[in-house]
Amino acid sequence: MTRRDPHDPSMPPWNPSQVVSLDTLLAAYTIEGAVVNHRDHETGSLEVGKAGDFIILDRNLFESTPEEIGATRVLATYVDGVAVYRTF
Repeated sequence: MTRRDPHDPSMPPWNPSQVVSLDTLLAAYTIEGAVVNHRDHETGSLEVGKAGDFIILDRNLFESTPEEIGATRVLATYVDGVAVYRTF
């Protein structure tokens, strides 16, 4: 998101024209990824009739700073609606 060195965030962004929003990044890895792979009719968003593949995170990314997002942990992973990994 920031295109900054995580070990030295005081440095200017590398290729600042490539800085994107959290909304853009999440879409790229979900619905837009499904569209590119011609699978948006079966995956890429949570809708009735689509694969129930999703994760539960330990925080709300939209309430986190870009610097905090890297510390996010996956609490659970579901594939076709079935838990395949859970920490709780």
